[in-house]
Amino acid sequence: MKQLIHLIALIFTPYFVGLLLICGLFLSFVFPRIIADSKYPIEYRIGKWAGYIFILGGIGFYLIALLYE
Repeated sequence: MKQLIHLIALIFTPYFVGLLLICGLFLSFVFPRIIADSKYPIEYRIGKWAGYIFILGGIGFYLIALLYE
């Protein structure tokens, strides 16, 4: 378990989490406005939820790495 936490800490650096946040914000808020009037409702939902997962997952794994390292 300790090796897994160490691996998470190596992957989820502040730079990587920043990139995840930027991508997540783009997917959650900018991309749906671009594609809203088109005929792709499934892609609209996938983009929105993927953005939320990027944001919450990045912050969550970063906090896990900080708390248990």
